[in-house]
Amino acid sequence: MLKSQELNRIVFETAAAHMAPGQLRRVIIDPFVNSADEIGLRITAVLSDADPSPVSGDTALDVLLAVSDRLSEAGETRQPAWSFATEEELAHSGDPDT
Repeated sequence: MLKSQELNRIVFETAAAHMAPGQLRRVIIDPFVNSADEIGLRITAVLSDADPSPVSGDTALDVLLAVSDRLSEAGETRQPAWSFATEEELAHSGDPDT
């Protein structure tokens, strides 16, 4: 398992490389236990409110595959579960961790 700082760096850099410049603001990564009782990674890609263009299905798939491959290459065994949200959406989500 990768340490938090390295995990954040890999996910952010890899995801940002597959998105429009400035579209990705940050990533939020939290471990969770999935339905098979395995530890996974809940990854939220936080998008800029200033960029009105949504992430296309092709872009999202490219991001998911690239990040999964990069994490696997780095020795990370926890499987990611993804979501995409803007800063505004997170502010209205009521989640105290955002």
